[in-house]
Amino acid sequence: MKINSLDLINFGKFNNYHLDFDDSFNLIYGLNESGKSTMHAFIGFMLFGVNKANTKRKTKIKDYLRYKPINKNEYSGRMIFEKDGFTYEVYRDFLNDTYFVSKNGLDITDDIKKENSISNKSIGEIILGFSRNVFTASTYISQSKDLYFDDFDDIKELLLKLKTNDEGEYNLSGAKNNIDNEIAMIGTENAKTKELYALKKEITSLDRDISGLEASLEDTMTMLNNKDDLNKKKNELILNNKDFLNEYNKAKEYYKKENLLKIEELKEKKKDFLQNDKNITSDDYEEFIKIINRLDAINNNESRKNAQKKLSYAFLLLSVFSFIYYYIKSSEIAFNIGAAFIIIFLISFIFDKVKKSDKAKEKLMIDKKAILDKYNISSDNDFISEYNIERSSEMNQNYLQSFDEFLKTYTEKNFDELSEEKVIEYLEKNNKELYDKYKNYSISACEDEITRIDLELSSLETKLNYNDKLSQRAYELGLRRDELDARMKELYRRKSALSAASEIISSLINEINTSYMPKIINYANKYLEMFSNDKYNFFLLDESFKIMLKDKKTSLVYEEENLSRQVLSMSYLSLRLALVEALDINLSLIFDENLVFFDEERMRTALKVFAFLAKEKQVLLFTSSKDEKSVLSELNLCYNYIQL
Repeated sequence: MKINSLDLINFGKFNNYHLDFDDSFNLIYGLNESGKSTMHAFIGFMLFGVNKANTKRKTKIKDYLRYKPINKNEYSGRMIFEKDGFTYEVYRDFLNDTYFVSKNGLDITDDIKKENSISNKSIGEIILGFSRNVFTASTYISQSKDLYFDDFDDIKELLLKLKTNDEGEYNLSGAKNNIDNEIAMIGTENAKTKELYALKKEITSLDRDISGLEASLEDTMTMLNNKDDLNKKKNELILNNKDFLNEYNKAKEYYKKENLLKIEELKEKKKDFLQNDKNITSDDYEEFIKIINRLDAINNNESRKNAQKKLSYAFLLLSVFSFIYYYIKSSEIAFNIGAAFIIIFLISFIFDKVKKSDKAKEKLMIDKKAILDKYNISSDNDFISEYNIERSSEMNQNYLQSFDEFLKTYTEKNFDELSEEKVIEYLEKNNKELYDKYKNYSISACEDEITRIDLELSSLETKLNYNDKLSQRAYELGLRRDELDARMKELYRRKSALSAASEIISSLINEINTSYMPKIINYANKYLEMFSNDKYNFFLLDESFKIMLKDKKTSLVYEEENLSRQVLSMSYLSLRLALVEALDINLSLIFDENLVFFDEERMRTALKVFAFLAKEKQVLLFTSSKDEKSVLSELNLCYNYIQL
């Protein structure tokens, strides 16, 4: 990668500031506080963004605020660089967190965003193939204070990132750490803080709970059969009650109809009574009584006369027979004729008098009938009774009141609630078969029995529901146990696989260490000998990057704490350059005030090294000292000078 230009549109103290770089050695000079570190940070911001999380660190929000322009509504920049023969342009708006990327003038922003949505990689990671950590730990050396490796894990991670192709990297160290951590998290059945122990403990608890639930379950089938029997009995009772209620309703209609007939009968009688109120006059009544009395007298007289007649007829006949007898014995014919005439006259007179009496009676009967017909009454007693009733208002009123009371009694009769006895009486009259069935029937007893059955059913239902809950709970616990058992088996299987993988990765890491560490030490010695004018080389470099140097002339070995700051700076600078070469990182080398502690002699040597590196890679050296320029000019080394 080679940086062509930077445009700090609004970034830190810069506003619309443009810089162009050469392909080789670029010396960027500026006084303190002129913005060298800002320029240096700008490159990292453009490639990797700001406040971006990674596996090891998180760029603080203070970095975002540190370079945010004051009283500006824009916080952005542009960077153009080359990589593998392609020219890339990156524009970022840090304020709105947006960006634009082009490749050889073709907009590839959507492709970058798509890759970012999948892998969460930054623009620099996608285009360069390296993370921010790799970039910072190798070619991006911000200041002398950051020259040292303050996090050995990052460096080991960098060493173990084997680039296998253009599309991906494999972090064996991270993979092994993750695997070992996962194995540790799985643990054993006896490790109380680990998952296997927790699983075993929960499975044991579930087995105990399931056994307890199964022991508490009653015989569900027996209860279900009992429930069916009770429901059948209840249905029979309900059906019988329903049939009886049907007859009950029929009886109500029967008694209602009977009552209505009685009411109609009473109404008719009352109507007849009211219609028969004749209003007989006193004169007619007195005349009627006279006629009755005269008729009674005539009848009495006739009775007496009839008795006398019978006696007179007897004497008359006796006289006639005596006279005839005497006539036969007598000889005086004339006298006998006269006597016979007298006898005949007497008989005629008697019969004539009887006829006159019959005519008087007949006339009285006609007069009486006329009075009865006048009031439409058929008998003497009814006439007298009617007259007496009409003459007695109290009696008349009582009679009417009795009608009303009877009517009220029948009208107010309520047949909605018949007694069972009345229903049975109805059945006895109308349906002998049903009477025999229901003669001892009691609705209340039936309802009491239904209530009792309902209570028993409710109790059974409660027990069945409880059984269901127990069964459901046992089922759920069983499912949970199966899940835990499956999880436990999976953990053992995974633990076995992870252990095998860890062993394989360990062997790979050992192979890498034996392969890369010697290579890194060789490259580091090359650069250290260049920086120290062949005075020092590395005596020891362990995995934690704790160093020991050997003085080649005196063969004295110096531990890290006994080395001067200049020698340490040379050592770690050599080590960083060794990493770049060992891992074949083809990026620009960016240095910021990295020679500030070097004396003139060592600075001259370091600048020669940078000029040597610039033949293969672009070098950007930020400095606040004019010494570097003087030395480069004195040594007649080629460089591009940029003054901020």
